[in-house]
Amino acid sequence: MAYNSEQAATSAYVFMIQSLLSPFKEVVHIMPVKKIDGEKYFAVVKKTIVELDSIGFKVIGVVSDKNSINRKAMSNFSVPPKLSIVYPHPSEPSNPLFFVIDSMHIFKCIPNNWINQKNAGQCFYFPDFEDHNKFPLLEANFSTLKQLYDIESNNLVKFAYGLTLKALCPTNLEKQNVKLVLKIFNNFE
Repeated sequence: MAYNSEQAATSAYVFMIQSLLSPFKEVVHIMPVKKIDGEKYFAVVKKTIVELDSIGFKVIGVVSDKNSINRKAMSNFSVPPKLSIVYPHPSEPSNPLFFVIDSMHIFKCIPNNWINQKNAGQCFYFPDFEDHNKFPLLEANFSTLKQLYDIESNNLVKFAYGLTLKALCPTNLEKQNVKLVLKIFNNFE
């Protein structure tokens, strides 16, 4: 059951702590939800931080993707609510609480969105960053990477030696694997 509903949960928010100075990391709370808004999520995040602080952990930051619910929850750490990268700590307002965007999550979103393009060639279109007034837009074709893989798959020497079928056609679970994302973008494995 969801923590905030009589219905079955459709997702779970997992809270973890990770040390900055050692390899220690641990799940500290799992919250199954059907649906949640930023206000309710803020209350859970704040309570989790305060309780961790009360047992001796020093929470200095919250790492999250840029999901609107996460942004809304974090904005509530200031009065009036305002999105920022640093807030007063809920246990000790003279200390900072940092809001850190999970850059790896954003990095993984790029090829996932590219793979999900429905146009011919699975193309991303983007402006020329040297001359933004230049038209037409430039394009990056995901299908070109697939063609390169097909051409080189049986070759001993390859230009794209790190490119794999798993990186080009990942399952939903594999789409979360940073190593597979790097096989698409990295020249040197």
